[in-house]
Amino acid sequence: MRCKHCKQKFEPIHFLQKYCIDKAECRAAMNIAASKKKKSEYNKENKSLPQMLKETQVIFNTYIRKRDYKNGCISCGKPFGEDKYDAGHYISTRHKIITFDEDNVHGQCVSCNQHKNSNHIPYRKNLINKIGEDRVNRLEELYIQTKKWTKHELNELISIYKQKIKEFQ
Repeated sequence: MRCKHCKQKFEPIHFLQKYCIDKAECRAAMNIAASKKKKSEYNKENKSLPQMLKETQVIFNTYIRKRDYKNGCISCGKPFGEDKYDAGHYISTRHKIITFDEDNVHGQCVSCNQHKNSNHIPYRKNLINKIGEDRVNRLEELYIQTKKWTKHELNELISIYKQKIKEFQ
């Protein structure tokens, strides 16, 4: 095996050993690599709540885009094809309780979502056709409640939606 730092051949003591330990600079390189790995693991385990919310939102939106790819825009019906499209929320993400509610988020073309402020009137009409008036009414009643997400809840959502994304591949 060759040392990852000096590229000299050496006999590893352990099957995971990647650096020779004969030279001080190789030991130092090994220690630096180990500390970077520990820091990366620490950062991954100790994300702030806003960081976790952002990560959850990205993964959830990816799932919504994959789920609704064949359906076209919820507001105007335009097929997505190769164009970029969004995971458009019927009720804004300001209302945390339904931010990650699958009934509240649907594939939406960029034009409707970003340039027409969600194109809300046809969105609601088509949403009623898609999920039914009772579920739309549930969203409209639920959004007035407050919600503070916990790291544990967000970790669960991340796991759930990563698994759902895998089902599309």
